[in-house]
Amino acid sequence: MHRPSTWFRPAAAVLLFLISPVSYVAFADELDNLAKELSISLWDKSYGLRAGVGYKDNVLLDHSQPRSSPFVTSGLDIELFRLPADGWQYYFLVTGDDIRYWHQIGVGNEDLWTAVANIKKDFGNDWKAGLSALYIYENQVVDISGDAVNGLVAPAKVIGHTVTINPSIRRELATNYWVELGWGATRQFLSEPADSYTRLGPKITLGHSYGNRSQFTVNYEFFDQRYDHAGDTDASGNDVPGTTLWELRHRVELALRHNWDAKRLWQTTTKLTFDYNRDNGSGYYDYYKYGLSEQLYYHAKTWEIKGTAAVAHYYYPLQNVDVATQLRWHKTGLVLNLRGEKHLARWLKLFAEYEYEHSISNRTLDDYGVNTLNGGLQWDF
Repeated sequence: MHRPSTWFRPAAAVLLFLISPVSYVAFADELDNLAKELSISLWDKSYGLRAGVGYKDNVLLDHSQPRSSPFVTSGLDIELFRLPADGWQYYFLVTGDDIRYWHQIGVGNEDLWTAVANIKKDFGNDWKAGLSALYIYENQVVDISGDAVNGLVAPAKVIGHTVTINPSIRRELATNYWVELGWGATRQFLSEPADSYTRLGPKITLGHSYGNRSQFTVNYEFFDQRYDHAGDTDASGNDVPGTTLWELRHRVELALRHNWDAKRLWQTTTKLTFDYNRDNGSGYYDYYKYGLSEQLYYHAKTWEIKGTAAVAHYYYPLQNVDVATQLRWHKTGLVLNLRGEKHLARWLKLFAEYEYEHSISNRTLDDYGVNTLNGGLQWDF
């Protein structure tokens, strides 16, 4: 029965996007029965292996003495998913990359690995529930000054483990409108000089879907973040003995994902974000963050091109860069990324990627730039 499965899965997936929410449960039952009659599994999987070479001109994110190195990179993708019969959807992903530097620059390698599990249940009558789990392993040189308690720390190599659980429930409202309420629980274990923390809080999202499966969302998130070791400070940044630091953070995001044609070959995603962080003490770690990002995505039969531009500005109303002048600390991060993929065969593609990152700050440690270029081949099977 190998031949029928090659057309059954993609055809069923297309039909699922075309049916209305009202008929979803009935259709899913029919899909399940059809799969049983044809002895076809609703489960599918894919694997990808990639290898490449690249060059980074400031591996340590240093503001004064950048150290560069060529590198080799290798990675893999593993996907496992099930078509949404009987109201259930399952999706699992493991993806990651390992970078090995050629030069002796103080860092031999960097790694980033992610595992995702996503389960959804459609109950009919416009109600849906979901549960997602995320695990991230990182072994990278990162700029950790964006976390308030690490504000006086230069970029450093950090080893971290992050576990996140997000249950949610969604209700379809008027035609093409919906609301979703979720709860986030994150536990992060970080090596020094970063500090581990626990994060808990709710999130509410209002969404509207329109032509060509485009979507506009507004979401608000509020969470409590408590650090393992950091203590509070006074308004001048001096440690207060016997205290534990925790923060309350408000986040608002407006996102527009727009498909410009019926075949969805061209897509843009625009995001506006605002964060307000408030500590539990003097306010020394308070900050405001403003963000804007734009992504352009194009795909055709054998081509995929993605370009992203993102800017984020931090302002700390109490932290001084210079005590004498009382100049408040601020920083702006800019990231530009361009990635292209060309399918040479059904199972083989060529990829190339360029990224420019620039941190602009009135504090010397946070002011740096870095260019990264890499390319290679990926085998899909």
